[in-house]
Amino acid sequence: MHIIKEMNHNKFKKNIDFRSVNKLDLDLLIQLYESRDKRQNHQPRTYEEQKNFVDLWVNNKEQHIYQYWYVICYEGNSIGTITTKKEENEWGIWILEEFRDKGLGVQAGIEFFKTHKKNRYCAYVFEYNKRSMKMCEKLGFVLESKDGNKFKFVKNN
Repeated sequence: MHIIKEMNHNKFKKNIDFRSVNKLDLDLLIQLYESRDKRQNHQPRTYEEQKNFVDLWVNNKEQHIYQYWYVICYEGNSIGTITTKKEENEWGIWILEEFRDKGLGVQAGIEFFKTHKKNRYCAYVFEYNKRSMKMCEKLGFVLESKDGNKFKFVKNN
């Protein structure tokens, strides 16, 4: 008889590291952007537009919308990104599909919030994105409001 235990993500630390986005991450960023749920109705971004967005980050962070923009690394693989927009400290995370449902997003969030202390963060999640809602709750976010099919979660420290 085998006993299967559910993994507690706080108990078993995964090898998660962060590094600032750079120009060599363009293909990863395009892949992440294109893998977003089509129901989000985001505008398609061309390769050149993404390149300009990264160039602004690399060359002039003061003018960029992000305060933090990291590539999430797991066991030598670039698996996604974490961002925080300057306005509202809006937090976001994107994980490549092949690395989802492994607890890596939660662990990356835990590691991020250990070292990036703010009084308040928020995250906007579409109603159909149950996976992101569950992750926000695991990271200590609570639902603050709903506008149509978009939920606003907040995390106070």
